[in-house]
Amino acid sequence: MEIDMASHEEEALQTFFRNVEDPSEIYKLSEKLYGMKEFQLLYECSEHAHLRINVVEEERQKNQKRLEQINNRLQQIEKLIKDDGNLPAYQKEKRELNMETVILNALPLYCKQDASANHGLKFSFAKLVINSALDTKKQRQKENPNLSESVLDEEVAKTIQSNLAQLVYEHVAESAQLLASGHVYPTALTTWKAAQERVGLLQQNFSSEYKLLIERNTLRVLEETLAKIKTRLPAPLQKRYDELNALEASGTLNFDTKGSIVDRRSFRKYDEFTLQTALAILRCISTQIAENKELRNQDRMKELKEITAKEVIAYFISGTDEREPYMRNPFQLLELANSAFHIDMQLVLGIGAQIKARIEELHQDRVERNNLRVELQQINKEAADSAVQWRTISVEQMQRAITLEVEIKIGESMDYQQHGDHKTLLFDTYKLMMTAIFDMTATTKKVNIELLIKEIEDPHLLSMLAEFAQSKVESDVVLMCGERCQSLIQEIDGLRLVRRPLQTQLDNLKSEESRLAAKHIHLDEAKAKKMEELKQEIADLPKFPEFADVYNLHQYDEMSLQIVQVMTNAILDSKVDYEKKVQHMFKTMHPESIDKKKISRDRKELEARIAELVQTCLEKFTNPDYLRKFAESMQKRGEVDITIKVGFKALKCIEGIEEQRSVRKPIEDQIAALEQEKRTLSQLKRNLEKDKEAELTKLNEQLEALPQWPHFARSQDVAQYHELKLDMLKIMLYTLIDGENDYDAKIKQQRFENPNSINEKRIAADKARFRVDLENVLNLTKQTLLDPDQLINLSRDMSNYKNHRSDIAFSLASDIYSKIRNLEEGRFQRDLIRMQIQILEEEKAELAERKKTLSKEQLAKIQEFNKELKQLDCPSYVGTANQHNAKLNQLSQILLDTVMNNLSARQEKMQPVLEMILEYTIDPTFLLSTIKTLRDAKMFPQTVSMELKCQELLLNLKETALVRIDNEKIRETLQKEKASLERKRQTLSEEDAEGLAICKLEDKCFQLLPEFSKYPNYDGLFLELAENRIRTAIAERESFKQHITSEENNLTADEISQKTQELEELVSSVTTDVMTYVTSIENGIKLAKSMRDKTEHALVVQIGLNIEEKIQAQRDLLTAYEELKEGFSKTEQQILQLSLDQSKKSAKRRENLEIQLENFKIQLEEAAKSDFTVEQINEFTLEITEIVAKSANIENQEQVLRDQHILAFKVDPKQERWDDIRNLTSDEDEWQELKESLVQYLMKREGENATQKIELLLKDELFDQCIEIFPSPTGEEEELELFEKLWTAVDQADPSKLGNLLPLLTKFMKRYFQTFQFDKIDPIMDKVQRRYPAIIADLYSQAFDLTMLNVLITQYPIVVQGIKDFKKRLRTLGLINTAWPQFFTQFKRKHKGKKKLLQMVELVGESCWDIQFMMGPKHEESENDGDAPKKAKRGAAKKAPAAKKSTCR
Repeated sequence: MEIDMASHEEEALQTFFRNVEDPSEIYKLSEKLYGMKEFQLLYECSEHAHLRINVVEEERQKNQKRLEQINNRLQQIEKLIKDDGNLPAYQKEKRELNMETVILNALPLYCKQDASANHGLKFSFAKLVINSALDTKKQRQKENPNLSESVLDEEVAKTIQSNLAQLVYEHVAESAQLLASGHVYPTALTTWKAAQERVGLLQQNFSSEYKLLIERNTLRVLEETLAKIKTRLPAPLQKRYDELNALEASGTLNFDTKGSIVDRRSFRKYDEFTLQTALAILRCISTQIAENKELRNQDRMKELKEITAKEVIAYFISGTDEREPYMRNPFQLLELANSAFHIDMQLVLGIGAQIKARIEELHQDRVERNNLRVELQQINKEAADSAVQWRTISVEQMQRAITLEVEIKIGESMDYQQHGDHKTLLFDTYKLMMTAIFDMTATTKKVNIELLIKEIEDPHLLSMLAEFAQSKVESDVVLMCGERCQSLIQEIDGLRLVRRPLQTQLDNLKSEESRLAAKHIHLDEAKAKKMEELKQEIADLPKFPEFADVYNLHQYDEMSLQIVQVMTNAILDSKVDYEKKVQHMFKTMHPESIDKKKISRDRKELEARIAELVQTCLEKFTNPDYLRKFAESMQKRGEVDITIKVGFKALKCIEGIEEQRSVRKPIEDQIAALEQEKRTLSQLKRNLEKDKEAELTKLNEQLEALPQWPHFARSQDVAQYHELKLDMLKIMLYTLIDGENDYDAKIKQQRFENPNSINEKRIAADKARFRVDLENVLNLTKQTLLDPDQLINLSRDMSNYKNHRSDIAFSLASDIYSKIRNLEEGRFQRDLIRMQIQILEEEKAELAERKKTLSKEQLAKIQEFNKELKQLDCPSYVGTANQHNAKLNQLSQILLDTVMNNLSARQEKMQPVLEMILEYTIDPTFLLSTIKTLRDAKMFPQTVSMELKCQELLLNLKETALVRIDNEKIRETLQKEKASLERKRQTLSEEDAEGLAICKLEDKCFQLLPEFSKYPNYDGLFLELAENRIRTAIAERESFKQHITSEENNLTADEISQKTQELEELVSSVTTDVMTYVTSIENGIKLAKSMRDKTEHALVVQIGLNIEEKIQAQRDLLTAYEELKEGFSKTEQQILQLSLDQSKKSAKRRENLEIQLENFKIQLEEAAKSDFTVEQINEFTLEITEIVAKSANIENQEQVLRDQHILAFKVDPKQERWDDIRNLTSDEDEWQELKESLVQYLMKREGENATQKIELLLKDELFDQCIEIFPSPTGEEEELELFEKLWTAVDQADPSKLGNLLPLLTKFMKRYFQTFQFDKIDPIMDKVQRRYPAIIADLYSQAFDLTMLNVLITQYPIVVQGIKDFKKRLRTLGLINTAWPQFFTQFKRKHKGKKKLLQMVELVGESCWDIQFMMGPKHEESENDGDAPKKAKRGAAKKAPAAKKSTCR
C-alpha cells in the first residue's frame, strides 16, 4: 500500500508548530528546509513564523507596559511608606507587585526581544522566501529553456506576493519598523511596488501627524502668550486644542520624538528609503543587462533599457492624479541619474530635466514661504502691539497665523536645503547631462548640447561648464559655452544700467522713510508719490536675474576673464590636437595624398581665432590683476607671443593708472585735509574760512573733471602695483626663456630625426626674434622697475632659473648699481637737509629758553631748507644707508655666484663683473668675504684686484675715523667754551659758532653712514685683509708648483726657476706691504702665528722683525714720555724749593725754571703717548721673540735666532737665554764684547729680581758686578743662601776678592743679630772664620752691641745662648783665652746696667745651668742703662724665640 508522504510531512510540520513557540527555532528549521530544497514547507514555516512573531510582539508590548505600571506604582508606594509609615496594606501590595515582576521577567528570552530583533527575524524569513523563489526560477529555466524571462518573473512575483507581501507589509504599522528593517529589503524586481506604496502611505500618515504636531505646538505657544495678559484661548481654538491633547492622551498620536528613528522635522528618512529602493532596482536592471550582453540577447537588453528602466524611473519621479512623485528630493534625483548613467543616456537627460524642474519648484515654494513669513510677521507684530494694550487680535487672525505657521514649517521640512546648495546641485546636474551627451553620436551630440546651453541663464554656471568641457577636451562645447556666457553677461549689464539708478533712488527713499518712521514722522507726499512711481517703473522693467547683483557694475569682470582664458585654452588645445593629426598624417600617409593647402588654411583659421580672442581680451580688460592671471595661464601653455602681448598690455595699463594717480592723489590729499579741518571746526561750532571753502569747492570740481578712476585701483596706494609689475616681468622673462629652450630642444630633435627638413635661415630668424623680444623686455624692465629690491630679486631669480641665465643678470646689473647709487645720493641729500634743520631747531629751542630768537638769516635758512626738502623727490623705497649698502652687497654676491656657477661665462664675464663690483662696492667687509671664493677658484689677478680695492677702502675709512676723532675734540672744546661763555652771559664768536654747527652736522651725518663706516676695530679688518693677501700670494706660488709637476707643464728649467723666484719675491713683497697697515702689535703677533700654523717660517721671521720694530718704537715713546715727566717733576720740585728763598737771584732762577716747566708741560701735551705699559711691551717682546726664534731655527737663520735670544734676555734675563746666546756665539772675542754689553744692560735694569741677576753673573764669575748689585739683607731665607753661594764661589775662584764681601757680611750680622736670629748666621760665619779668624771677635762684639740696644729682659736667654755659641766658636779657633776675656770685659763695661744679664753671661762655661730657673717664673725686672732705650716694646718679647736648654761643657 502506497503511503501519502505529503500528508505525513504536513502532519509532522503541524506537530512542530504545536510544540515549538520560539520563532528563532522555526527559522532554524526553515534554513534546513531551504537547504533540502523543500520550498513549499519553507513557505508554510514562514507564514506561521510571521503570525507567531506578531503574537509574541503583541504580548511583549503588553508585558512591557505592565512592567512600567508596576514600577510607577512601586515608586508611589515607597513615597507613601515614607510619608505615612510602613502600613500592612502597603506591604501587601508591594509584595504582590514584586511577585508579578518576577513572573514577567521569568518569561523566555524570545518573549522579551525588542521590536527591532523581531522585525529582523521577519525579514530573515523574507530573504529565504525570495531566494527560494529565485532558485525555483533557475530550476525551471534548466528544465524548460524555452520559457520566456517575463513568464518566470511573473511566477516568482506571484510566489513572493502570496507567501510574503501580505505578511510583511500589512503588519508593518509604523514607519520606524519599516525603516529599521530597510537594510534587508528584497532585491528582486517583483515586490518593490508593494514596498514603495507602503512607504508612500506611511509618509502620508506622517505628514498628517506632523501637521497636527505643529498645530498643537502653535496653540500651546498662543495659550501661554494670552495667559500673560490674563486671557484664554477663543472657544473655537480652545476646542481644537483640547481635541489635539485628547488625541495625544489616548495614544492615537505620539508626539514624543525622543528615541524615535524618524526625525519628525523632515521627510529625509522616507526619501532615503525610496532612493535605496530605486537604486536597488536599477542595479538589478544593470546586472540583467550585463548578463544579456554576454548572451548577446539584444532584444532583452533593449526591453530592459527602453521599457523596464524607463518605467521604473517614471514610477519614482513622476506623480499621478492620486499621489505626488515618490522622489521629490533633487539631490537624490541626481544620485538616481548617476545610477542610470550606465543604463541609458536618455534616462539621464530625462532625470536631469526633472531635477531642474524640481529646483525651480522649490525656488517658487521658497518665494511663497517668504511672502507667508512676511504676512505672519505682520500678524505677530499686531498681536504684540495689542498685548501691550491688554487686547487681543481677532479669532480669524489667530487662525490665519496658525495656518501660516503650519504651512511654513511643512514647507521648510520639504526644502532639502540641508542636503546642499541648489547652485552646486544644478551644476552637477548639467555636468552629468553634458557627460551623457558627449557619449552620443556627433549629430545628436550637437543638437542636445545646443539645447542644453541655450536653456542656461546663469553666466557663472556656463563658466564652470566651459571649464568642465575643457577638461574633457571638448573645444567646440567650450566655445559655445563661452559665447553664450559673454552674451548673457552683456545682456545682464544692459539690464543693470537701466535698473540700477532707479533702484538706488528707491532704496534711498525707503531708507529715509524708515528713518522718519522711527521718529513717528511720515514721508512727504511728493517723495511718497515718487517712491510709488519708481516701484511701478521698476515693475515694468524686464525681469532682472536673481543670481545677478543690480548694484555691482563689475560683478562679472573676473568671470569674463576666466571664460576668455578657457576659450583661448580650448582653441589652443584644438591647435595642438590638429598639429598632432598633421604629424600623424605626414608619418602614415603618402606626401602627394596630403592636402597641404587645406592644412595651411586650417592653421590660418586657428591662428585668426586665437588672435581674435587675445585681441578681445586686450581691448576689454584693463585690470592689471586680471591680465596677469591671463598671462600666467598662457605662460603655463608656453604661448610666448600671447604672453608677451598681455604683459605689455598689463604694464601699459599700470603706467596709465600711475599717471592718473600722480594727478589725482595730491588733489585728494588736499581735499581730505580741508575736510578734516572742517569736521574739527564743526565740533567747535565754527565754520571753515571762506577762502578755504572756495578752495575745497574748486578742488572737488577739479577732481570731478579728471578722467574716470578705475574701480579696481586705489588712488592712495602708491605701491599698489609694485609687486604686480615685478611678477608680470618675471612671467614675460620666464616665458621667453622657456620658449627659447623648448625651441632649441625641438630643433635638436628635428636635426636628429629628419636633418634634411632643417631650414637654417628660419632658425636664425627665430633665434633673432627671441633675442629682440628679450632685449625689449629687459629695456622695459629697466624703465618700469625703479625699486632696486625688485631688480635684485629679478636678477637672483633669473640667475637661478633654467640654464642659469647669467646674461639677464649681467644686463640688469649696471642699471641696478646706478639706481642704488642715485638713491643713496638722494637719501644723503635729504638727511643732510633734515640734519641742518634739526640743528637750527635745537639752537632755536636753546635760545627760546633764554628768551631769545634766531637771527633773520637763520630763520631764512630754515625756510630755505624746508623748501628744498619738499622739492626733493625721494620715492617710498628709499632706505637707510645700511639698507642701500646691503642691496649693493646682495647684488654683487648674486653676480659673483652667477659667474662662479657658470663655467662658460666665467672667463668671459668675470672681468666686467669684477670691474662693476669694484666700482660700486663701498663695503670692505663684503670684499673680504668674497676673496676666498676667488682664491679657491685660482683666479689670482681678480683676487688681488679685490684685495687692493679692499685695502683702499679700509685706509679711507680709517682716515675718516681719525678726522672724526679730531672733529669730536674740536666740538668738545667749543662746547666747553660755549658753556663757559654762557655762564658769563656771553656768546661764541660767529666763526666759532659756525664751526660748532659744522661739527654737530658732521657728527649727525656720521651717524647716518653705514655700519661698516662705524666699525670699531679697523685693525682687525686690516689683519684679515693681510692674511688674505699673503694667502693669495702663497696660493699662487703653490698653484705654480702643482702646475710644473703636471702633464700640462711645457716650461723650461730656466723659466721655472725664474717664475719660482718671482713668486717667492711676490710673497715677500706682499708681506712687506701688508705690514705697513698692520700697525697693531697684537694683530701683528696674530699674523705671525697664522703664518707659523701654515709652516711659512720665512714669513714668520719677516713679520716678527717688523713687529719688533713696532715694539721698539712703542718702548721709545714710553721712555721719552717718562723722561719728560721726570724732568717736569724735578723742575717743579726745584721751583718749590726756591720759593722759600726770597733773594733776587732765587727769583730770577725761579722765573727761568717756571719757563722751563711750561715748556715741559707743552711737550707733555704734544708728546705721543704709548698705547701700552712697560709690562705689556715686555710681554709682546717675549711672545714675538719666542715665535721668531722657533721659525728662525727651522730656517737656519742663526743670526736672527741669536738676536731674538738677546732681545728676550734684555726683557727677561734668564740663565737659559744666557746659555743660548753663549752657545750661538762661536767667536770668543765677540762673546766677550757681547757679554760686556749684556752685563752693562743687566746692571742698568731696575726693578728686576736681584737674585736672578746675581746667579746669572756668578755663572761667568763676574764677582765685582755681583757684589755691586747684591741687595741689603731683608731677613728672607734665600738671601743668606745666595750670600753663602757668592762667598763660596769667590773663595773657590778668586779668594783675594773675599775682602770685598766683608761689608756685606757686616750688614747681614747686624740684620740678624738685631732680630736675635744668631743661629742663622752660623753657616756663613763658619766659612768666614776659616779665612779671617782674627776678625771674628770684633765682628761678634759689634753685632752684640747692636743687639743690646733694644733687648728686653725676657730676651736675655736668647742673648746668653748667642754669647755661649760665640764662646764655643772662640774655643774652636783657639782664641778663648785671649779674645773672650777682652770681649767679656768690654761687654760688662758697656752694659753694666743689665746686672741680671751679666750674671747669666758669667755662668757661661759651667757644667749645667738653667737660665729660666735663674730668672724665676714671675720675675719682672726692668733694667735700663745709658745704652738701652728708655722704654722697651712689650710686644718684642712675643716675637723672640724661646731660650734653648743648653749644657755647659
